[in-house]
Amino acid sequence: MRLRSFIACSALALGYLCVSNLAQAQNYRELPLGGRTATMGGAATAAGNDSAMPYLNPAGVAGIPGDIFAISATAYSYTRRSFKNYFYPNGTDPTWGYKLEHENFSTTSIFELPSSVMYMNHLSGKDAPIKHFVGFSLVIPSVRRLSIVASASGRLENLSGEAVQTSALTVDSTSYNFGPSYAVSLGERLRFGATLYAVYVRSVSSFARSDAFSLVSGSSSINQTVQNAQVAEALALAPTLGAQLRLASKVWAGVGVAVPSLRVGGRLRQSGEVVGLREDSTTGVPQSDAQTSTLDADYLRGDPLRINVGLAYEDRKRVSIAGDVIYFAPREIAELSGVQRSEQRRSGEVTRRFGRRVDRVAQNEGIVDFSLGAEVAMSPLVAIRAGAFSDLAATPKLSGTGDDETRLRLDRYGGTLGLGLTLGSFDTTLGAVLVRGDGDYGVLDAVVDGAVVPIHTTETTGMLILSGATTVEDAKRTIRATLPFKTPELPDLDGTSKAPTMPRIPAPLPPEDPPPVPALKRAPPPEPGSQP
Repeated sequence: MRLRSFIACSALALGYLCVSNLAQAQNYRELPLGGRTATMGGAATAAGNDSAMPYLNPAGVAGIPGDIFAISATAYSYTRRSFKNYFYPNGTDPTWGYKLEHENFSTTSIFELPSSVMYMNHLSGKDAPIKHFVGFSLVIPSVRRLSIVASASGRLENLSGEAVQTSALTVDSTSYNFGPSYAVSLGERLRFGATLYAVYVRSVSSFARSDAFSLVSGSSSINQTVQNAQVAEALALAPTLGAQLRLASKVWAGVGVAVPSLRVGGRLRQSGEVVGLREDSTTGVPQSDAQTSTLDADYLRGDPLRINVGLAYEDRKRVSIAGDVIYFAPREIAELSGVQRSEQRRSGEVTRRFGRRVDRVAQNEGIVDFSLGAEVAMSPLVAIRAGAFSDLAATPKLSGTGDDETRLRLDRYGGTLGLGLTLGSFDTTLGAVLVRGDGDYGVLDAVVDGAVVPIHTTETTGMLILSGATTVEDAKRTIRATLPFKTPELPDLDGTSKAPTMPRIPAPLPPEDPPPVPALKRAPPPEPGSQP
């Protein structure tokens, strides 16, 4: 019976789990960046100047009007996914007479996370023909939060039995880019910039599945559980170069190039276990099977070459329109090398221990994404923004091999809408992003043929974007105004501040010592024989 063979089929899944899922990026643009950029669909290569620029096009840093501190945050993100035929992708054997009684899926995820933080400083005067800018930024371009909890139960009417199955998968993966930026403005028409990012990627995932079948009114049973956990960390260096050129009075063109990152090092640790209980088909005696595996391996991960080009019509007082095309080149995105150690135990048999070399490479495909955005200035204080973008899957299509189990591949398309407010030198953005994804998810068909089957999957994500930027001078004034006591405006370290200095009060002179008391002179002793 096929049902009795699912123990052996699922045991293979543990081997797959311990050498696959190399925590490679599924999509490159999962999180919107910046404030104005995020609500204009991510189109900012040509004329953007917010906290997304060090990552997207460092030349845009030279368009920042003053010393600025900016932060953009995804204050709230909600994701819901749906799956088709999660437990039985190929159906069930007709001889079972399977009738589904209960099925439940919980696939939502909620999180909040800053997407970019930036501080930029001018090194040149406002009237200098060549202006230099330096700064530091933290950008989080990719975040994946995946949580799937599913259960199903039904009757095996032709076998006088029942089936109860559960499955749980969690994935938490984040990419952090942090480092310095430099930009130069040659007059009012040409800008160049460069950023050197250190890229730290951390991915934590876990998977558990349980299958329990009771046959012939409970006189026979088959049970199995599969568990797997993985932690992967990697570090790389990613240089980014960019340029912006004014083609006409309000028309800009731009290009940003992210060099393929230099993979520095990393580590992947993984452990898994399969435990099963079934009855011997000949003797009817219960037998247990168990296999545990661990993997501690070197892990390298790096982003591919990225080239984004853009064109923009920029009129902040009326209407602005921008468009970008982004190309991600194919690359071996992740590499793993280590030894998998396993222990296999079976009733009545000697425990077997063995190890095998594991060398795996994950290859991503080349893709082309787009971004479109527009801004309409309603007044000098208020602007309405909207945009659209794509975020295509970079990983290969699911082929049904063991490597594809628990792998989610989605092509995503989104729209943005935002409101920009400018109050003095303070600029803030409130926006919403809606993303729809469509693709496949790999599940193991443990009860029919033991193969991994792609099932159709959809995903809907809503995000609330909050962004704010202010000049350093305004930040200083705000801090002084909120302190409970008055403070003088101290001069800056570079000596350029025009703040009044405190009057100098000379310290009092120390008191003088009193003059010494004169010593008394004694009379000389009388000479011998003289009268007193």
